[in-house]
Amino acid sequence: MSVPSDRSVYWSEVLAKQKVSGQSAVVWCRNVGISYNSFAGWRTRLNREAKESGGWVSVKDVLPAAKPLTLRIGAVEVDLSSGFDPHLLWEVVAALSPKC
Repeated sequence: MSVPSDRSVYWSEVLAKQKVSGQSAVVWCRNVGISYNSFAGWRTRLNREAKESGGWVSVKDVLPAAKPLTLRIGAVEVDLSSGFDPHLLWEVVAALSPKC
């Protein structure tokens, strides 16, 4: 996997891909050739940053391949299914957060 200049966006996408894979983080990282230590470090960092910037929390293992996920941001609901675009989700949430 190549790393773009915005490492936070890259790692957000990596974390999302692991979630939808249905595999444990350790197994998924091994299969795609990513250091688990880097993965875990970025997961911790992004969760901390999210909490500090408005209450984001990690959603662990809630998006199995066959089940949709409803994300509630204030009064707004966003339905996600397996294979969603994590970058687009970040943009939607960023746009909604000040309004909710």
